[in-house]
Amino acid sequence: MQPMIDMLLLGKNQRGLVSTPPGHLKSTVILLCYLYIALTEEGTKQYYASYGDDIVSTQAGEFELYYEAWTGHVLGGKIGSKRIGSNVVYFSSVRGAITGKRANRNCTVDDPFKNMNEANSLDIRDTTWTNVTSALMSRMQPGCNYLCNGTRWHSDDLHGRHALDTK
Repeated sequence: MQPMIDMLLLGKNQRGLVSTPPGHLKSTVILLCYLYIALTEEGTKQYYASYGDDIVSTQAGEFELYYEAWTGHVLGGKIGSKRIGSNVVYFSSVRGAITGKRANRNCTVDDPFKNMNEANSLDIRDTTWTNVTSALMSRMQPGCNYLCNGTRWHSDDLHGRHALDTK
């Protein structure tokens, strides 16, 4: 996971694909990197997207808990965005409403598929690919990092399509 951490904390305009089995704290590491950036840099906008609104809500809540443990203050705010000074972290589903917000620091798709059943569905794979490439990635400002992180469930999943994409 060290290359992922280095990219999120130190990288500019990098692209990364990380495949890790469930239960290896990858989502926690990403959220802690996002929090560190929000506490130590100015004017950052970061995007965190995952497979569904339920997990995104859970991850936004975890982000709040990490903030409170780190600073001793309560963060609060809306589920979809967390502001820390001039910084903001946006939380959204990859198949949900990713509109109107731009990322200038990091854009992460964390676990684009809930399970193998979702990854085996061509319709869900196509919808996820379309939303990530047309809605999420189009909102990345120059210099923004992109990380696709998750478990490989299918050869044509988001990781597989990114690996074949030459754009």
